Amino acid sequence: MHAHTENDIPLEEIYIVIEGAGRMRIDDETFDVATGDSVLARVGTTHDLRNTGDGPLKILVVWGKSGTADYSDFGSAKLAQAARAHDVPQAKPA
Repeated sequence: MHAHTENDIPLEEIYIVIEGAGRMRIDDETFDVATGDSVLARVGTTHDLRNTGDGPLKILVVWGKSGTADYSDFGSAKLAQAARAHDVPQAKPA
C-alpha cells in the first residue's frame, strides 16, 4: 500500500487492465479487476494492486497531478465539466 499525498508529489493514477485479473485496494475498498476494467486512485488515497490470475497481469497506468487542463483540440474535458454542472443546452424535441 502506498499513497501520493500533498506533501509528496500529489498524483492521481488511473489503472487500466489490459490483460489478466487482479485485486486492487483503494483505502478500505477492494475491487476485483479484469481485462477492460479501470480504477482511479485519487490524490492521498492508499492503494495497491496484485495479480490474482493464472497468467500475467498487464496494466496501463496513467498518472499526473490532478487538475482541469484540457489538451484536446475538441474541448472534451470542458464539455464534460459543463455537462456535470448542467450547463449544456438540452436538445429540443423535434
